Amino acid sequence: MVRRGTYDVAVVGGSLAGCAAAMLLARSGLHVALIERRANLDAYKVACTHYIQASATPTIRRLGLDVAIEAAGGVRCALEVRTRWGWIQPPAETFGPGPSHGYSIRRQTLDPLVRRLAVETPGVDALFGRSATGLEHDRDRLHLTLHRGAAEQESVAARVVVGADGRASKVAELARLPRRPSPNGRFAFWAYYRDVTLPVEARARFWHVRPDVAYVIPTDSGLTLIVVMPQLARLPEFKADRVAAFDRLMRDIPEGPALEGARRVSPVLGALNIPNVRRPPVTQRVALVGDAALACDPLPGVGCGWALQSAAWLADELGPAVAADRDPAGALEAYAARHRAETRWHYAMIRSFSLARERRPYYERLLLKAATRDEELAARALAFLQRRVNVPAYLTPSTFIRSTRVLGREAARAR
Repeated sequence: MVRRGTYDVAVVGGSLAGCAAAMLLARSGLHVALIERRANLDAYKVACTHYIQASATPTIRRLGLDVAIEAAGGVRCALEVRTRWGWIQPPAETFGPGPSHGYSIRRQTLDPLVRRLAVETPGVDALFGRSATGLEHDRDRLHLTLHRGAAEQESVAARVVVGADGRASKVAELARLPRRPSPNGRFAFWAYYRDVTLPVEARARFWHVRPDVAYVIPTDSGLTLIVVMPQLARLPEFKADRVAAFDRLMRDIPEGPALEGARRVSPVLGALNIPNVRRPPVTQRVALVGDAALACDPLPGVGCGWALQSAAWLADELGPAVAADRDPAGALEAYAARHRAETRWHYAMIRSFSLARERRPYYERLLLKAATRDEELAARALAFLQRRVNVPAYLTPSTFIRSTRVLGREAARAR
C-alpha cells in the first residue's frame, strides 16, 4: 500500500460541498486532501435541477464564485410563486438578510468550474480517480484507505475526515453514521428548452397550485429548465409515456410558460425515488457536509445551496481550531449545532410538504393567500422560500396578524 502522507483534513467528494469545504479550509492555512472517485475534472452531476437559492449567495460571493458563475453565463434569479390565489412576486423592498437573488447554472458548467478553482487553491492536494474504501482510527489521526484502479491501494492520514460524497455517502457508512430516510410523495421529471418566452427573464417561476408542482428556470447558454414534480399516483402515466405526460402537466398549469415556439433540446430526464435522508453531521473526527448530511426533496431547491453553505459552516468552526492545533472535537460539535440550527425547521417543513397531501394546513393557506395581496407579506414569504430566513423568523405573530388583517379587509370589501 502506498502511503501518501498526513493532512490536516481529508475531504472525500469533489463536487460542490467538497470543493467548497476544501477551498475554505485551505484558506484557513490547512493542508487539505481533496479526494474524488472520478478522474475527469469535467465530470458533473447529471440528476440535478441545479437552482441555487438566494440563501447561498453570500457563500458564493465568499468563495469568489459569483464572478466566475456570471462569466460562464449563469443567471441571477429572483423567485416568484404562483399559488391558487395568484402570484407572490418580488416587491421593491426585500425582507431578511443578504441578496434576494440566487443563481441558475447547469451542473455541467458549474461543477468543472468549481473543481478547477478548488484544485488551484494553495494548500489543496487533488487526489482524483480514487475511492475511499476503508477508515481506521488511531489516537489522533484517521487513516483512509483509497483504491485507485482495479487493485492499487493508497493510504491517507488526516486529523479530520469530511464526507462530501452525496446521499449514498461511503464515508458515513464507514463512520457508522445512521441513515434516517423519510418518504417522498412525489417524483420528478425535467428537460431543457430553447426559445421559451418568459415574462421576466431573471426570475425562476414556481407553480404551487396543487399537489403537482412545476418550475420554470432560465439558465446558462440561453436555455430554460422546466421541472415537474407530480404525486406518486401519476407515476404510471409517466412510465407509460413520460414525454406526453410531461407535456400534459405543463399545459394544465395556470398561466404556464409559452412553449408554442420553444424547442426541447434534451431528453426528459427523471428521478422516481427521492426520499428525504438525514444523518448526524458529526461523529469521532468525521464530519458530513452537503447531501451526505442532509438530502432533501428537490422541490424547494435547497440541495446546491446547502451544499455550499454547510461547507462554509464547517470551515468557520473547524478551520481556526485545526490551524491553532486545538483538539477538533469542540469545533465539530459546534458545526453540528449550527447545522441543526440552520436546517432543522426548514427540513421539518420540507419533509411534511413532500408527502404531497391534498389538503394543506390552514396557516399555510392563510399565509400564501395573504402574500398574493400584500407586498410586505410577499417579501416575507419569498425570503422564507429562498431560505434567507428560518421558520421562527417567518412564522411570527406579526406575520399572522398582518395576514389576517389583509384578508379580513378583502372580505369586508367583498360584502
